[in-house]
Amino acid sequence: MVSAISSDGSTVARTPAAGALDTATAGALGPADITAAPSVGTAAAGALDTAAITAAPIVATAATDLVASSGAVVSPDLAVGDVAGGLRFSPPEGVAIRGTVIVVVGRGESPAVYPRFGQRLAADGYVVAVPDPASAGFIDGHTAQEVARGTEALVAAVHRERDTPGRVVVVGSDTGAWWALLAAAATSQVAGVVAVGLPLRASHDRLDWDAELEVRTACPVHRARLDDTQTLARDALAVVPEALRTAGSAVTVGVPILVLHGEQDQISPWRDAVALARTWPTARAVTVADGRHDVLNDLAHRSVAAEIVQLLERLRLDPAAPPILLDHP
Repeated sequence: MVSAISSDGSTVARTPAAGALDTATAGALGPADITAAPSVGTAAAGALDTAAITAAPIVATAATDLVASSGAVVSPDLAVGDVAGGLRFSPPEGVAIRGTVIVVVGRGESPAVYPRFGQRLAADGYVVAVPDPASAGFIDGHTAQEVARGTEALVAAVHRERDTPGRVVVVGSDTGAWWALLAAAATSQVAGVVAVGLPLRASHDRLDWDAELEVRTACPVHRARLDDTQTLARDALAVVPEALRTAGSAVTVGVPILVLHGEQDQISPWRDAVALARTWPTARAVTVADGRHDVLNDLAHRSVAAEIVQLLERLRLDPAAPPILLDHP
């Protein structure tokens, strides 16, 4: 199924059938290449304090400063802590935990890109963990060995949430979407995947900083956040790790997959992503009208978050359940 969200969130409509996949994907990464790797330990998530996050080369501030530098305003009721050198958002006191969302960041990103998204889902009752990829162990993916180690590290992060009430859903943006799919194929503890801005092409022209901001988002608030060098590493979009792309596109995922993609994505054309999603029996593709590469933080971020919450609520009841809200064209 392919749906579209308008940039102002006012309408949801069907889109015409998409064209064929523009990019041929390489061969599969065999099961023998996915070998066990030591799990990566993390600091225990807890209440917000002034303990410095020092593990990541980009994010080297206290958790309080990390959120403040993002430009986000955190509700005093929301608990924000550190997890694997990243951020963790918990529901307000008195709100029952409905499940957990692990956010896997994309190329060049740090956890400081996602406070707005984390707060919104936390307010709806979901614990949101945004690990730092360097600390957690899934940052590269240029070789089969790196893909195996990174997948194992992300699976370990999923398993650390087993004591949290509810199901675990992995949301991945950009190359984080490939990691999310690999984790879902590797463990039954993942109830669903949200793949955002899947990068299907092996490379892209190098961009200057203004051009990179332009292709990432049209939201002025988010662009100001990205302009902070502690939030985003520059010149990160030129190359997609081939081993990661090959492995992610070859896996078989049995849980629901929500593919989200901006229709103005200049890094990864939406028709490529929709065509790939049609090859996955459990996938539903949703495009965002006028959306750019980072639709989680673009102009329609509220509508996109609402779409994700609908999936979370359905999975909370039963992963095999049909959608709660039905279209009647």
